[in-house]
Amino acid sequence: MGIRIPGVGASGKTLYNMASLTKPVTAETVLRLTSAGKISLDESMSPFWLDPDIQSDPWSKLLTPRLCLSHQTGFANWRRMTGGVLKIRWQPGTQTGYSGEGYNYVGRFAEKKLAKPFDVLAQEIVFDPIGMKETSYTAKEWYAGRLAVPHGRRLA
Repeated sequence: MGIRIPGVGASGKTLYNMASLTKPVTAETVLRLTSAGKISLDESMSPFWLDPDIQSDPWSKLLTPRLCLSHQTGFANWRRMTGGVLKIRWQPGTQTGYSGEGYNYVGRFAEKKLAKPFDVLAQEIVFDPIGMKETSYTAKEWYAGRLAVPHGRRLA
C-alpha cells in the first residue's frame, strides 16, 4: 500500500499537461486544414518554415506535413537528443522514428503559412467546435492555480 501525501485535491477545474496526447490534436488540426484546402499534406514546408538549424541541409526541402505526421522526418524525438541542435539523421521518407520535433515542425509550418499561431488554429478548428473552451497548447492567465503538479516518486 502506498503512502498518501496530503495536498490539494483535483477538481473539475484542474488542468493537466497532456504531453504526447497533443499529437492527435495536432494531427487533427493539420488534417482539417488540409480538408479545407489551406495546406497540402505533400507540399514542401521549406518555402514557409525552415528551422535555422537545418537550413543548409538539402534534405530539409523534402520535409512535408505528411512526413511529420507519420514520424518520417529523420528528426530525433527532441533536439536535446542531438546536442540541442535539430538534425535530419536520414533522408526524410526513408525510415520511421518517433519524433515530437516533427509534430512541432508541422505546427510551425502551419502557423507560418497561415499567419496565425498554431494554438489559435487548434482552438478555432478543433477545440471550439467540440466545446473545449479551457484547453490550450500554451500557458494562459486562466491556468493560474489550476495546473496539476506531479507528486511523489517518478517511475523510470
